[in-house]
Amino acid sequence: MLVWFHITLTTFRARITTIHLYLSKLYLNIIGSIFRTLYIPIHTIVERLHFDNVKMESITAFHAITGSDTTSYLYGHGKKTCWKVYQEHSHLFQGLDRGELDDVTAKNAELFICKLYNVLNVTTVNKTREIMFVKSSAPMTLPPTGDAL
Repeated sequence: MLVWFHITLTTFRARITTIHLYLSKLYLNIIGSIFRTLYIPIHTIVERLHFDNVKMESITAFHAITGSDTTSYLYGHGKKTCWKVYQEHSHLFQGLDRGELDDVTAKNAELFICKLYNVLNVTTVNKTREIMFVKSSAPMTLPPTGDAL
C-alpha cells in the first residue's frame, strides 16, 4: 500500500514536496529544479546508522536541544560535538519524545547538557556554570541556566 504525504518546505537550494511511505520504506522527494528530481531513501539511511530503539525515539529531542531551525545552538558546541556525547549518553533523552515532561526526564536532559560541557561529577547546569565561571570561562561559553532549559 502506498501512502502519500504532501509537505512543502522551501530551503535555500531545494523545495521538499512529497514524502512517499511504502510499508516500511520512506522516500523523500526533493525537487531542485524542473529538470532534477532526487529521491532519498530515508529507510536506507536509518539502516546504516544502526540505531537502537532509544536513539531512534529520541533523535528529534536531540535535534531540538542541540539546536535546530527554531531553537538556538549551544555556544561552541556544534552538531558533531553534541553527536559524540549523544552516542554515549542517548539514554538521557528517553521519554523526551512523549507528552508531559516529568522531573526525571527534565533532570536527564539537564545531565546531558552537563556531560556536553565536560564538567565531571555535576548533575545541574547551574553548578556547571558555577564551576566554569570560577575557571574564568568567558560568559558566552557558559551553558544555559537551569531556568532557560
